[in-house]
Amino acid sequence: AAEQHKATTESAKAAQDAQGLALEDAKTQSSTALAAAKVELEQLRVAASEAQKTEQAKAHLELTDKFEAHVVVATTADEAHKAALDAAKAELTQTHVTAVAAHQAEAVKNHEELMQKVSSHAAMAGEQHKALADKFDAHVSHAKSTSDSHEAAMQEAQEVQKASLEQTFTEI
Repeated sequence: AAEQHKATTESAKAAQDAQGLALEDAKTQSSTALAAAKVELEQLRVAASEAQKTEQAKAHLELTDKFEAHVVVATTADEAHKAALDAAKAELTQTHVTAVAAHQAEAVKNHEELMQKVSSHAAMAGEQHKALADKFDAHVSHAKSTSDSHEAAMQEAQEVQKASLEQTFTEI
């Protein structure tokens, strides 16, 4: 479970990093395009002011004004795009944090279940050990009783043999 958790976390982190890089790249491209548009606008203004004395200059200025309005709209769209990218990045980070927390909770749950099983097996092993110890004690007690009985029988047999030998000796 820990290895699976680690692999999932690393995969999520790699995906988050890749998306973060893509978001940063998109921001950079957007900023570069906006900067180029502003430079072009300035060039148009310079050209328009030099040609201002002719009718063509007036049309060019009108076009420049329209282009400037377009740049303002593009700037607003760029700022909205950046805000959307930042929100997406924040949501991605929150999703990653939530996934990591869920994996950690699952790992804790699995650990607790494993510890319960270990505790149950330990209790069962303790009961089995006690039962075996009781059987062993019973066998030891039986062996001692048998040994005592055997010893008494041997002593009685020796006494009988001794009496028999004494009787035989007396008869001889």
